[in-house]
Amino acid sequence: MPEPLLLAYNTMIRVYTLKGSSREAIQLFVEMLAAGYPRPDKFTFPFVVKACGDLKLLGLGVSVQGLAVTGGVKLETFLGNCLLAMYMNCGEKEVARRVFDAMMERSEVTWNTMISGYCRNGFAEEALKMFKEMVGAGVEPNSATLVSVLPACGHLKDLKCGMEILELVQESGLGSCLLVSNALVDMFAKCGCIRPNAVTVPSLLSTCADLGLLKQGRCLHGWVLRQKLESDVSVETALIDMYAKCSCIRGSFRVFVKTSRKRTVPWNAILSGCIHNGLAIEAIDCFKKMLSESVAPNAASLNSLLPAYASLVDLQQAMNIHGYLIRSGFVSKVEAFTALIDIYSKCGSLYFAHEIFNGIPEKDKDIFCWSAIIASYGMHGNGEVAVSLFNQMVQLGVVPNEVTFTSVLHACSHGGLVDEGLDLFNFMVGVYQMRPRSNHYTCMVDLLGRAGRLEEAYALIKTMPFEPNNAVWGALLGACVIHENVELGEMASEWLFKLEPENTGNYVLMAKLYATTGRWKDAEKTRNMLDGIGIRKNPAHSLIESLVKRGYGLSGKDCFDAAEACIREYTKCINSARAAETRIWMDHAVKVDQIKGEAASMHVSPE
Repeated sequence: MPEPLLLAYNTMIRVYTLKGSSREAIQLFVEMLAAGYPRPDKFTFPFVVKACGDLKLLGLGVSVQGLAVTGGVKLETFLGNCLLAMYMNCGEKEVARRVFDAMMERSEVTWNTMISGYCRNGFAEEALKMFKEMVGAGVEPNSATLVSVLPACGHLKDLKCGMEILELVQESGLGSCLLVSNALVDMFAKCGCIRPNAVTVPSLLSTCADLGLLKQGRCLHGWVLRQKLESDVSVETALIDMYAKCSCIRGSFRVFVKTSRKRTVPWNAILSGCIHNGLAIEAIDCFKKMLSESVAPNAASLNSLLPAYASLVDLQQAMNIHGYLIRSGFVSKVEAFTALIDIYSKCGSLYFAHEIFNGIPEKDKDIFCWSAIIASYGMHGNGEVAVSLFNQMVQLGVVPNEVTFTSVLHACSHGGLVDEGLDLFNFMVGVYQMRPRSNHYTCMVDLLGRAGRLEEAYALIKTMPFEPNNAVWGALLGACVIHENVELGEMASEWLFKLEPENTGNYVLMAKLYATTGRWKDAEKTRNMLDGIGIRKNPAHSLIESLVKRGYGLSGKDCFDAAEACIREYTKCINSARAAETRIWMDHAVKVDQIKGEAASMHVSPE
């Protein structure tokens, strides 16, 4: 594990580089070498090389590479990718190719860097050759790959290759990416296909979807019908996606039922549309129907489907989809691991979530799976473990993003770790120089409020560089109810009544605050405000009632028998998981004690 001084150097060099301050990063690296201690390691060199590439300092970059070699640093994927980018930025494509050939392991980023580098340096033919080599090697192109290679097709006016890439886009479901759609339109325009067709229309529909322009999307749908383009798979998919994102899922299903349903892409679009509109059970039903019609799902299908299982909060269902992923071979992808961590944690099994996390190879653990496991422990109130995992992640050189900080601050809030939360907030602002978002402020207000430090929470709100939203004021009001602070509660509720006047929960909370402090008339007055503005609290629904309304054919005694059977099975799964979960918790508690001493070095002061 890196020592604290080396970790501090690496963190600052990384932050300078990622924030565009490449000269400062190089200067700090030079100071590090001049001091003679600590010696740079495999986490230092990649970001220094990147800084050299950003400034096009080829000579210095070559020297840094030499230092890495003489220092015994292996040519791992991350360092190799940074070297490729540096040489391509400096126009040295032959040297970049030699580095590429020397790399033992290559990621999607490796191939994308080579393809985009060839394009930027005017070698379109080499870019296409590299793309074909990538596909031949069995590496699945992503949106970044296509955005890099399509300009080469346009430059060479290679319409045949462009059509092959279009077919790949349709099969992979990447046509919904606006950058890919724009690149396709640009490529076809340069190849002389400028009239509206099955390529340009999906791009327009995607724009309508992103902007929520349902009326304009319907107009385009009518034009599509008149031009008899509705049977084109890319147009079908774009229409399904447009209606779903405009909250018109019925329109999506009307388009979907008219498709041939023999290709995977329309199924992926309807699955994604169901999830977007909160229809988890309908998404699972669609997936089962997809399998029954012998349509083979792909990685995009599972990425669209898995959030449905997180919404259901059903451990048995989670195990079922996990088993399917194993049998079908999709579980080897890190995206599937990340989704399963989220699913199991929301189903109440931290044991299974952590077992899956431990099963991911260290080199494949990206920021998303780290964020998922940190959020899992935070969700269950295990703040200390969440903070220790965050510290481990940073020590391993993984750069946290806004979501990661939200997860760990939320964990501190629910775990009562006030000092740790404040340190992490300062760490985010001072070291990583991230501008806090509203969700970060919400976590901090909740953290301080739960601890009874309401004045500090309100002072933090007043320092926000933008208008606080309803979540921030809601956190303050919730804390005021807990600690019976009427003055600040009235201030928070005043803002909440303006920001979301139809949210019944705010009125109920304020009435509760008045009642707990003996102000019964004010409590009654607040509750009467609901009737005065015509707001009713929506009644809750039981699981059994929900099952009946979903059309599961349950009623009367059968319904209760089925419910009892489900509960027994669920309890059995939970009990079996808890026994094993206790073991992993005890093992991790030992690690927490070991890390606590090292964790302090991570909370660097912003001064």
